[in-house]
Amino acid sequence: MQPAVLKLVAGHSAAPGQLAAWERLSGLSHPNLTEILDCGRAGPMGPAGGHFLYAVLEYPDEYLASALEGGPFSESDARDVLAAVEAGLRFLHAHGLAQTSVEPQHIVAVGDRIKLSSDTVKPLGPEATEAADWKACRALRDKLLGGPESAPAVTPMAPLPGSRGILPPVAGRALGPPEPSRVLPVWGYAAFAMMLVFLLLTAVRRKPAPAAPPPRPAPYLAAQAPVPPQAPVPAVQTARRTGQPADPSRWRVVAYTYLRRKEADHQVAQINAKLPGFVPEVLSPKGGGQPPYLVALGGRMTRSQAQTLRRQALAKGLPHGTYLRKFSN
Repeated sequence: MQPAVLKLVAGHSAAPGQLAAWERLSGLSHPNLTEILDCGRAGPMGPAGGHFLYAVLEYPDEYLASALEGGPFSESDARDVLAAVEAGLRFLHAHGLAQTSVEPQHIVAVGDRIKLSSDTVKPLGPEATEAADWKACRALRDKLLGGPESAPAVTPMAPLPGSRGILPPVAGRALGPPEPSRVLPVWGYAAFAMMLVFLLLTAVRRKPAPAAPPPRPAPYLAAQAPVPPQAPVPAVQTARRTGQPADPSRWRVVAYTYLRRKEADHQVAQINAKLPGFVPEVLSPKGGGQPPYLVALGGRMTRSQAQTLRRQALAKGLPHGTYLRKFSN
């Protein structure tokens, strides 16, 4: 079973636009950025809620921070790492994003690639700038070569002589092992997140508060899995992955999640009775009729169409936790 890394951020402390940045990057791909497998929002919403944001990222094989414990790199080794970091930063900046933490603990090896971790990506703005990323990149070069810890320049770094762009892992020097506390198997992060939701709901119930509707179902944190073929909706062709053909009709708008099929079917019947135009249906991401059961709206569609449908659903009173999810096929 393939492991993954789960990133959790408390909703009240999340940076503005954090979830939007993860969602934007989840629809893109670059060989020097860790892939975002899934992302969303979970937990009760509102002033008394304890919701959080989550992102599921591919599992790193090695970390640069551990390799640096052995001392500075040679110029050749440093050049390999910096070329990969620079390629990742240029791609992010071209798509309106900043990495915000170009540090050894956020530079990893996945297979034969050196990658920047995507968990700290944020939209470009006053608190997340291209200049800050490039300044941190220059400071990283000093760390790799044993020089000063920072550099005054804040403009994009010129490649070191002989830079070859996208390169395999550092030759002759293995990056350190991954940090065990940061990784969970795919089934583990789902169970862990559901446990957190339970604890948050328990804490809310203990506080005296005015009567309120029951918390809406939290999205099930599961890795993307094949789903039975569905009739596609008209798709606007958009290129979502660099160097790969566009196949945009993979997005779903998920409004509810249940552990019992009967409850999911009941919710579909209620939506059909009140809002028949949303065409709800029950999905089983694991296949074979296994839980969880997702109540999705509108069938398969492009990301743009899914965003429009989600706004319409919220305007009609469907849960604020309604979210977009991209399936692999």
